[in-house]
Amino acid sequence: MNMNIRADFPFFTMYPGIAYLDNAASTQKPLAVIDAIQDAHVRLAVTPYRSIYTLAERATEEYERARAATASFIGAEHADEIAFVKSTTEGINAVAHAWGRANIVPGDEIIVGELEHHANLLPWQYLAEERGAILKWIRVNFDGTIDPHVLDELFTQRTKLIAITGYSNVLGSLDDIAGKGFLKSVIAHARRVGARVLIDAAQLVPYQTVDVQKLGCDFLAFSSNKMLGPAGVGVLYIKRDRHDELIPFMHGGGMVESVGYKDNIYRPFPYMLEAGTQSVPLVMGWLAALDYINSNIDMKVLGSHCSRLTGYAKTELPDIPRVQLLGPPEVSPHDHLCSFYVDGIHPHDVAAYLDNQGICVRAGNHCAGLLHAKLGIPASVRMSVYGYNTDTEVERLIDSLKKLVV
Repeated sequence: MNMNIRADFPFFTMYPGIAYLDNAASTQKPLAVIDAIQDAHVRLAVTPYRSIYTLAERATEEYERARAATASFIGAEHADEIAFVKSTTEGINAVAHAWGRANIVPGDEIIVGELEHHANLLPWQYLAEERGAILKWIRVNFDGTIDPHVLDELFTQRTKLIAITGYSNVLGSLDDIAGKGFLKSVIAHARRVGARVLIDAAQLVPYQTVDVQKLGCDFLAFSSNKMLGPAGVGVLYIKRDRHDELIPFMHGGGMVESVGYKDNIYRPFPYMLEAGTQSVPLVMGWLAALDYINSNIDMKVLGSHCSRLTGYAKTELPDIPRVQLLGPPEVSPHDHLCSFYVDGIHPHDVAAYLDNQGICVRAGNHCAGLLHAKLGIPASVRMSVYGYNTDTEVERLIDSLKKLVV
């Protein structure tokens, strides 16, 4: 099963022998997205928001249509709760600067997890040091699991923010490794003490339906390139109730209403965080990706397909000599990745060997160095799938690893 979408991706025509299993880093792009970017470079090669001539106003309208479509996709109540940034990384940094610098004071507590991607770890370390705040950790067990009861001990009346991934880019589903409803439990604990919640949804939104209103988070960030869109576009959701808590992050054109010699009046969110000329072509590519997903992909079917392929890998990998699987062996309904290492062979060498077999996987610490240090390994190999991947491609990975260790 490949969800009947593989033919829409030029990558697989250009590289028919490649098994692309690095989708957690970036997915491939359907022709509709590629065409939309090229079309925008020709049809809308103007600057939005700045001029009143027809083409500039059309670019502004298209840009705002992408904003509204994004809000609808994640269940946001208002289109103005969506800002376009460069990436998930920039979105999280924007929250750290625009919200964190305005609201974190000495003695406040910020909770983060040991399993976080560096993008959702380093900004909070920097902010805590700068503001004299206390960084508290959600600890990961050596088997890659989390004790869900740890939340009861972490939250206090001084807790101002918890920043947590919605799906680990190394271990997989948090609901799987920490008990069902972990994210909901995190948010419930935060609400009890008045803390804000940021979710790194880079690995969450591409594979399952996310409704930010039902979830109840304050901030959420994800990236276009991990869900069929172009690199260079990230989405930052900030609940409207939090807009008055923000201060500008970057200063320049487009984010200011009026400028004086001393006092300036800044535009509200999202424009406050969209300084400078925005990339209409890339955002049009992102809009085309959303249109493609809405028209061609059932998120439940996508989740089922990916979890089935991942489940097959998780079943077969532990039976291969010297191969050690990271995290629990169970498969959640939306699992799309699994990480492992081979005793006695560096992950980079494993990935290089697989590359020679025409198999693309990720090797390294996956920007989760703290987690790998906690697990006592320098790096790991990660396989990740999307709707266009096939059973045969995962079988090729398994067979190649069996040949490697003989």
